[in-house]
Amino acid sequence: MLWRRKTKTRLADGILNRSTANRHGPKRYFSRAERKRVWQPCQLIWNKSDRTSAMCLEVSQSGARVRSFSRLPSNEVFRFVCPGLGLDTWAQRVRQTGSDLAFKFIEAPDD
Repeated sequence: MLWRRKTKTRLADGILNRSTANRHGPKRYFSRAERKRVWQPCQLIWNKSDRTSAMCLEVSQSGARVRSFSRLPSNEVFRFVCPGLGLDTWAQRVRQTGSDLAFKFIEAPDD
């Protein structure tokens, strides 16, 4: 079998089209809102008195991602306060990876 060397045009087309061998594999879903990278201190509050300090890494209109090296809330719903961004809203956990926590903003829960 003869192997052809890919030309720069063919390589660029492959990169731009993002064609892969596993085209029909699992799809990844991303947030529809555009994210803005920030570096602002914030707090996660749950059970009215328990709070954790964190650093807000990304924020969008629909949610945010924070990093904390202390205990993260195990609750699904908590309050997110970031004075530097002017945010004080309720949030719901979407994903947690190590010390990073991604969440979406929600309406106040009925308590």
